[in-house]
Amino acid sequence: MRYVDDYSLTEIAQELDASPQAVVDFVKRAITSLERYEEHLGLVRKHEQRQVIVEDILAKMNEYDAAKGIRDSISKLASV
Repeated sequence: MRYVDDYSLTEIAQELDASPQAVVDFVKRAITSLERYEEHLGLVRKHEQRQVIVEDILAKMNEYDAAKGIRDSISKLASV
């Protein structure tokens, strides 16, 4: 609700019939958990590395004027 729906902490508390402090505590715990998962899994880091590779491929394809269909497919991959 905080990040997807852009609710304030007060709005979340009202929606869930909880205290604002309980919402703050929960959001802090959730962020800590996500950071710990990222530390172990490295999903964001891997995604960023893939983006760099895709951009490099696209740049090289543009240099050599590769087939447009392949270039479009890789562009779609980059946006995922």
